[in-house]
Amino acid sequence: MLLCAALLAPVACRDPPELVLQNARESLADLNKTACSAKERLPEAIADFSRFVEPKAAKIIALAPEVEKRSAGQFTVFVTCKPPPTIIPDGDVIKVETGEKRSVVRLKKKSGKGEAEVPLVLVDGHWKLDLLEMESFAKSIQLH
Repeated sequence: MLLCAALLAPVACRDPPELVLQNARESLADLNKTACSAKERLPEAIADFSRFVEPKAAKIIALAPEVEKRSAGQFTVFVTCKPPPTIIPDGDVIKVETGEKRSVVRLKKKSGKGEAEVPLVLVDGHWKLDLLEMESFAKSIQLH
């Protein structure tokens, strides 16, 4: 009985996918504000956003300021005051499909028509955005 409670405890403490998405959006908005007003805090803002992202994409994001210094036009979503590309689709949550190790948050787009999907994967017991599976993220880091 005690073993069962210990195994179920991490699930009970885990934020649901839609909350992870909301927190990631807020963190990304703060990151973009930091890029405009307090570039010295950019590494901290990137680290904060990376908490909501699966590890491979988080490593790419962490390199953003260094890449920007060497290659104009890349990763401007993180280091410019211009309106950033949308790396996380906008929209309201209409459905959450939660699996054992993967979840999908379905959104009704605010701009344009239709729906968008935000995939999440389970990493160390917590839901993380699977940015590498998102077309919007791929577009934001392409060479210009």
